[in-house]
Amino acid sequence: MAEDLPPFLRQALIGRIGPTKQEGANASSSSSSHSPTRQPPHILVPPLNFANVSVGISRSGHPNERNYEFLRRLELKTVLYVANEDYRPGMSAFCEQEGIKVLHCPISVNKEPFAIMEDEEVARALECLLDKRNHPIL
Repeated sequence: MAEDLPPFLRQALIGRIGPTKQEGANASSSSSSHSPTRQPPHILVPPLNFANVSVGISRSGHPNERNYEFLRRLELKTVLYVANEDYRPGMSAFCEQEGIKVLHCPISVNKEPFAIMEDEEVARALECLLDKRNHPIL
């Protein structure tokens, strides 16, 4: 069952639940006088509301520092930020450090009963999202 998981997820789970029977058997058959010290794996925490939308396109709520290791595994090229506020400083610094481009497309809030998002704002965000040069994109 664990063999069917992606390698990064499998590694994270092994650190929490231990190796599979096959991995345990392999480890015991190749024992030596000293065993290498293994660092505990990073715990992978996806951002709230994370989901894959399509190939190369994911979505989520605002990521924070607990999500950085998970985001690294996505090998993102771009983060598309669609809010009026400035992007959070910690996430901006993370993106800069990782070489991830941040595109900010302010979109008016559509929560009031008669508030309407501007077509131009939505069209600009969709253009950024659909441009495959920005993929993988969050």
